[in-house]
Amino acid sequence: RMPTIVNPPDGFLATANDPPPTPPGGPFLGLDYCDPSRAEAIREELAKKAAGWTVADCQRLQMNVRSRRWDELRTFVLGLPADDPDAAAGLDLL
Repeated sequence: RMPTIVNPPDGFLATANDPPPTPPGGPFLGLDYCDPSRAEAIREELAKKAAGWTVADCQRLQMNVRSRRWDELRTFVLGLPADDPDAAAGLDLL
């Protein structure tokens, strides 16, 4: 009854605090899951390289701090006026 995936269509299984697939009639596993951006970024990286993963590749993937949401918002946020000293300080941190 627990969620399972066998031979996923993408050829790999990646999770990062995203909700598990729940089969019809399966157990309730909660509602509080993180934004899927981390799992999406992991899947993107895994899809780029179908085979030949090394330990170093896996370490880089594990330590990757890329934010897909920041990719989407960066231009907008950095383009905001920084007339207020607190806003300027915040933008400097980014």
